[in-house]
Amino acid sequence: MKKNTEKLKAYLKLAIQNSPDDFVFENIKPLLRSALAIVEKVERKRENREIQNQQATINNNINIQQYNNAMNAIDKMIKEQEKNIDDIKASKNNNSSSSGKDEMLND
Repeated sequence: MKKNTEKLKAYLKLAIQNSPDDFVFENIKPLLRSALAIVEKVERKRENREIQNQQATINNNINIQQYNNAMNAIDKMIKEQEKNIDDIKASKNNNSSSSGKDEMLND
């Protein structure tokens, strides 16, 4: 987060403290306090934005991890199904070759 408001806040506080209690300057202190409030509001917005960005990053990392887990599970299921298909093909080949031998034996 940007830390470029610290000096400004310090100067505004210093100006509020050091402004004389004179009739001529009676409108200055509320303006300085208002300016200080605006600077503090900007800082709070920046802090909230940074927190939201951190949470978004964490959520993004979680989503990526969930995606990777899902893809790994799908890959595992595909490999299992391919193995099942290969087993079925192998058993059909064994059955067809053994049935051919049985026919030769019956002749």
